[in-house]
Amino acid sequence: MRMRWTWAASFLVALLATGGTVRAGTSATPDREGLRLALSAFGSLAGDLPRRSNNAAGFGFSLRVGWRGVIGAPDGPAMGVFGECSRDRWVAAETQLKVVSGVFNAGMGAELLLFGDRVRMALSAGTSTLLFDAAFHSAGSTGFYVDIQPASLRWPIGRRAVLELLPIGAVVLVPGTGNPLLRRLEYRTAIGFEVPF
Repeated sequence: MRMRWTWAASFLVALLATGGTVRAGTSATPDREGLRLALSAFGSLAGDLPRRSNNAAGFGFSLRVGWRGVIGAPDGPAMGVFGECSRDRWVAAETQLKVVSGVFNAGMGAELLLFGDRVRMALSAGTSTLLFDAAFHSAGSTGFYVDIQPASLRWPIGRRAVLELLPIGAVVLVPGTGNPLLRRLEYRTAIGFEVPF
């Protein structure tokens, strides 16, 4: 239930932030079709682990490469597919504050751009590989992840680049699928840049 309210609030912020700035025929990305490259940094200060939400803090970066096309009319919504990889470092705070290697994620996803490409919604999934020895799982164990980005805000920079801000998104990480299950849910905020190539 809390996640639904989080996503609804994120989308409402996106609508309010773009509602007065989008005019017919304008777009956050002048060249709307073709290949795209994006690099972003993210951080998480909260999660949804039972009695251990402080253990969901983390930070990292991601690289995204994909193709995007326009649906219907030239000023209609844009849709795309992409491949991505990310490096997520975890902040452990059980007995003392320390940073551990976390996970490496690699996967694919789909995206939808609305309101003159000012708002981006995306969903991706793939493999999640543990990079350190945990209590019941060794480094190298691989599971899966699901990344939900309900509404990223986008602003053009110059003629080709775009600044992208994700107020809040949810990522489910399951790098250890054995018994016991190693599961982690992060609420992430991210900022990044996108360019065509």
